[in-house]
Amino acid sequence: MASFIHPKFWLIIKKNILTEETIEQYQSLLYDKIYILYNQWKKDYTIGKITLLGHTNIEEWIQKIYEIKPDDITLIPFFFWDLLAKHGIDIYNHEFNTNVEYSCFKDKNIINKTIQTACKKHFLFYTFKQLQQATYGDITEKWFKKFMIKPQSWSSSLLTFLVENQEEFTNVKKKILPKFDYVIEEYFDGELNSVDFYHDGKNIYILAYIKEYALKDFFDAQKLSEDFLHTYRKDLKLFNFFIPVRYNESLTNITPEELDFLSKIRNILTQLTYRWLIHLEYKFDTSTHTIGFVERWARLWFKRNAFIENAYTTTTKVLDIPYLVHSATLEKFHNISPWMYMLNEMDTHTSILWMRTTFYKKTKKNITTIAAFKEQLSSYLRDYFYKTYMVKITDIQYIIKYEEWNIFYPFYQSNTTRLDYLLFFSDKDFVTIKKNIGKITEHLIFNDFMLP
Repeated sequence: MASFIHPKFWLIIKKNILTEETIEQYQSLLYDKIYILYNQWKKDYTIGKITLLGHTNIEEWIQKIYEIKPDDITLIPFFFWDLLAKHGIDIYNHEFNTNVEYSCFKDKNIINKTIQTACKKHFLFYTFKQLQQATYGDITEKWFKKFMIKPQSWSSSLLTFLVENQEEFTNVKKKILPKFDYVIEEYFDGELNSVDFYHDGKNIYILAYIKEYALKDFFDAQKLSEDFLHTYRKDLKLFNFFIPVRYNESLTNITPEELDFLSKIRNILTQLTYRWLIHLEYKFDTSTHTIGFVERWARLWFKRNAFIENAYTTTTKVLDIPYLVHSATLEKFHNISPWMYMLNEMDTHTSILWMRTTFYKKTKKNITTIAAFKEQLSSYLRDYFYKTYMVKITDIQYIIKYEEWNIFYPFYQSNTTRLDYLLFFSDKDFVTIKKNIGKITEHLIFNDFMLP
């Protein structure tokens, strides 16, 4: 049942910043020896039971592990992002003598074929050249009346388009890039949910259940004001599949249909001999009780630790997540069906609103420092929520990415810039937030609002 119960292990991580506080947290983990591969460290260095191994090349990291790993140490990857997840799978294949194909978790064409039996999934595959030669009638007459076009291997909703008529299809073909192959999927209505879980080769351990809303979801539900539509309607399709809102939902609210779907996914993962974390996104149509538009990543989720850590317990750090099936933590789960376990939610703070914001146009800011910008934005957000909804923000965490501090781009133009924030509320105030989520989103999605 539990895969990682050995007292010794490798912890492999790539981080741009490794603080003394983080190292102290790692020291507290219940294992005898920890090795951290860290790209900013110049030479090998041991602090207590932690050894830092400095390398700038991932391939060299992996090779060094294979060369010096003793037989009595279990190898555990702790990777972020797609490239690193690939090496994480390579490590597991080495450790467990399996042959998991990374393309099953990255290539959308292969993903679709792999999970087609678990959900409603209708799709077509086109090379760039084939897509340029195709006509709107070729697709609608034989296949789909309304469909999405997206790259076979890319992410973050970039180059993802909804096509509903001939004119849109013509315009999309001008915008897509020749370096990608493409997947055409039938457009699927429904609520966008995501589930994060750990699969140990047989069992799945559900860690988080998150509600997500793309901008188009608010448009379809008529939750956008006329003023907002009047201002942005002309270019709104560029932002259709941008997801500005994520928030926790109790694990107890997962529907029986979703649990049945997760059971089918578990069977697929078991057949693939896959072990590790999964971030799974899907749409659930509440009117037909069907599931479609499924995508998944074999990687750690981005910033989900804030959601999971608070739902789990205030005293256990997210660093323990990859080892949740260690015998010392099994009591944190309860069995809900054969081979499926659910985290025991604690009476802790779970009311977190993640705003993934963007900019309507390329923007230059007249603020000199990040600190000054955070201070101004924090003040604005606190005033907005209190004056508009009489709720208080208890904490704010920022996710800021940039190449040149005073320039930000719309998400569909470049992924080199980013400005997101996690807003923490009391459970009582969060009820008000969810009731007004459409109004809040249209007010905060574009960060241009508070710039000089």
